[in-house]
Amino acid sequence: EQAASTLSMPNKYPIWGSLGNYTTCKAAAFFNTTGVIGSVFYSLSLSSYFMLVIKYGMSEKKIMQRIEPVLHAVPIVLAFGSSIFLLATDNFGPFGLSCWIVPNPPFCYKTPWVECTSFGDFKVFQWIFGGGP
Repeated sequence: EQAASTLSMPNKYPIWGSLGNYTTCKAAAFFNTTGVIGSVFYSLSLSSYFMLVIKYGMSEKKIMQRIEPVLHAVPIVLAFGSSIFLLATDNFGPFGLSCWIVPNPPFCYKTPWVECTSFGDFKVFQWIFGGGP
């Protein structure tokens, strides 16, 4: 758990256990976001599978041929697609005691003379990718 939180934080922050830099922070945020979104949508896929088998009596052969590829593809594409988008638009960085969706440079949204280089509104992205799934 330490590796997923303060260990990857940039060591310039006065946080116990921070040994990383901005690159390690962005990598941790990438994998944390991928894991959270992927696990939520894999749970949805698993629930859908059981609904098709139990409620609708769909055969294993039909599920394997038609449905199962979609049940795997959707979580993988959404999880990695979301994380790649956030990484490419420079929306990962230090956030509290871990790394997540933030504006870059940090606190640029509170400082009028510092221009944010990240794309979009980070608060909207936090709701879409963190609160939405």
